[in-house]
Amino acid sequence: MRVIICERKFTQPITMDQFCEAGKPLGPCLDVRGIRWMSSALSTDGTHSVCRFEASDAESVRQANREAGLPFEQVWAAQEVSP
Repeated sequence: MRVIICERKFTQPITMDQFCEAGKPLGPCLDVRGIRWMSSALSTDGTHSVCRFEASDAESVRQANREAGLPFEQVWAAQEVSP
């Protein structure tokens, strides 16, 4: 499994509650593909987010987001760096 990053931009700022609610349809789409959600971050101004997944490839994360009706800017594989 690889680390996959999904970036989103929002034309209107959203709250953390709105962000969490909007992401609910994604759960079943991830499960079907064996994708594990690891974490998400929402910018303090509510206009950008980054989500981190563990998946076999970036395309499966793209497909899950499309099926859930969640638009995204980019989805890409990453290498993690930690202390």
